[in-house]
Amino acid sequence: MVCGGLGLRGCAQFFQVMDAFTNETRGQSSSIGVILITAVVILGLTAIGYFGHAGFQDSTSEVSTKAAENELERVSGGVNKVTQSNAPETVVDLRTDRIRNGGNIVVRGDRGNINVTVMNSTGQHTILNRSLGVVEYRDQKNRVGYQGGGVFANYEDQSMTVVSDPAMSPKTLRGSTSVNFPILIIEGRANLLHSVRITKNNTRSEEKLYGSLWIPADGGLRVEIQSEYAQAWSTYFNETFDTGAAEVTYTASTNTVVLEYYTDDTVGAGEDTGFYLHMSKFVVDVTDR
Repeated sequence: MVCGGLGLRGCAQFFQVMDAFTNETRGQSSSIGVILITAVVILGLTAIGYFGHAGFQDSTSEVSTKAAENELERVSGGVNKVTQSNAPETVVDLRTDRIRNGGNIVVRGDRGNINVTVMNSTGQHTILNRSLGVVEYRDQKNRVGYQGGGVFANYEDQSMTVVSDPAMSPKTLRGSTSVNFPILIIEGRANLLHSVRITKNNTRSEEKLYGSLWIPADGGLRVEIQSEYAQAWSTYFNETFDTGAAEVTYTASTNTVVLEYYTDDTVGAGEDTGFYLHMSKFVVDVTDR
């Protein structure tokens, strides 16, 4: 019996004390519950705000980078107009209002390097070793570059992609292989705000390094590019020079890609398995208008 030995009066006092204790405990539990719920709500709203802001930044960065891709392709079109016609210069209006993530488009003539070596019957000859240059958009997460005639993109946590191809490629006609290898050099150093002026740096539209050079069976072509976009160059070379005659080596630690192109071993035995090399160099100045 709960009140054993207390008597009626003592038992009544006992239950009064227990009732008061229970009510007080319930009040404290209710207060603690309110505090816990409030804390959870605040933490939830803070998390939503943080991750919502991060997601918005990621989305804005991707939209801005896609817009930059389009603008650099328009720059590429302007360069093609200058290098493939008699026009001494052209102007491309940039729609930079579509880029809203704090990034900007710049030209850097000292970025990247290309080294071209030809092996033929007279020996090994380095015919070009100089900066490639780049027109580039970059923000905290992504970057896009126009280099060597191609547009390459690198989104955060993704491999580099080829947005538009350079013009270097091998072709086979009537059993003979020809390698067309135009080299585009970008010069200048500027922030490109609204308009881009693209100018030939001399009166000629191109400088022919080799108009039609025959590379015999024991010769070859070696091209080494050092660039922040070397991985994309590697992808392009692997997809374009996809015969047994080509070997592509990409080294991530040095941002370097090497293309070695020799004779086409798919040609029948007994035939001369060399190739013709058509190589030209184009140099343009890119400045803010």
